[in-house]
Amino acid sequence: MIRLPFTTYSTGKKRLILLVFIAGMVAAFFAWSKKSKPDYVRVGAYYWRTQLQAEAASVSWMKLIGGERIYLRLFDVDWHPIHTSAPLGEIRYNRYEESDRAFVKTWGNQTVPVVFLTNRLFIHLAPSEIGPLADKVLAKIKSTCYLQDWSDTTALFPYQELQFDCDWTASTRDKYFRFLEIMRNKTGVVISATLRLSQVRDRLVMGVPPVDRLMLMAYNLEPVQETEVDNSILNTDLMGNYLKKLKPYPIPVDLALPMFQWAAVFTDTRFKGIIREPKPENWTFASPEGRSGWYQVQQDTVIGRLLIRKGDRIRLEVPELSQLKDAARIARAILTKDTLNLVFFHLSPACLNRFPHDKIREVVNVVR
Repeated sequence: MIRLPFTTYSTGKKRLILLVFIAGMVAAFFAWSKKSKPDYVRVGAYYWRTQLQAEAASVSWMKLIGGERIYLRLFDVDWHPIHTSAPLGEIRYNRYEESDRAFVKTWGNQTVPVVFLTNRLFIHLAPSEIGPLADKVLAKIKSTCYLQDWSDTTALFPYQELQFDCDWTASTRDKYFRFLEIMRNKTGVVISATLRLSQVRDRLVMGVPPVDRLMLMAYNLEPVQETEVDNSILNTDLMGNYLKKLKPYPIPVDLALPMFQWAAVFTDTRFKGIIREPKPENWTFASPEGRSGWYQVQQDTVIGRLLIRKGDRIRLEVPELSQLKDAARIARAILTKDTLNLVFFHLSPACLNRFPHDKIREVVNVVR
């Protein structure tokens, strides 16, 4: 119990001291509350498509949420048994396409290039091959971002930050961290890397990446291949368990939240594949089951390259607005308190229809 030292004072003085004490407690509480939030929230979105497009809806959405940055995936790098490492899924653009030119004009100076590297790559590469890999990746980044003869500019994306996305493990961390160190030394720009929840919780085993900033990916928390999982994209209860009672992270941590949905297809308990950006309202081949989010396939069909058979089951996974807000609240304790980058995955017509600007602003206000 807190005892106030005013038992010997008159009633008027007692009241004055009590009021001063309460005012001080209220001021301290609000000062603490303010400190728990970042000084500035910079909003952005990932662009994870292979073709540059600046649709009017995307430009308007970014403007209405106060978006300042585009995190643009340039290409993936995977292990190749012959070529050792090989770029995949490279971003494509055409200097003669109006949509491509509009993308560069709208977001070129606000772009953070992102490169995805598979963990398998670092499993197979020898330590002596990490330096050559870094040289190849950096050369590819420069040739992509500084394309020559693009009409009135030679710098499509004059970046001040590079981000690398890799789901590293304890066995690959030394080689991956060496790659990041080389990139940091060679480029002289801000180097950021993605961070999974398990890597935050198990930092003593997983290590702390040698970068300037980290992006906490608050999604894909559970294995999509498991039938017992309800929503592999976002589980806020699980997220809370990962982050509770953790010491502050030694590097500034930003936050990425999901806007996408997908559907997992199973034959009995065997995982068959994923339907990306599903449209269940058009599924004439399947009907809802009693279990929420599950569908029973009634007739054979093909979606993309996935053959779905009668009797298969589909689990639709969709992050809800309430989950995004809860995830932002849960993550707040570990996020940086200076300039926080709050980034949404990802900028596509389907995602923007699902989460219009007013809903996203609600999420932003949780951390602002």
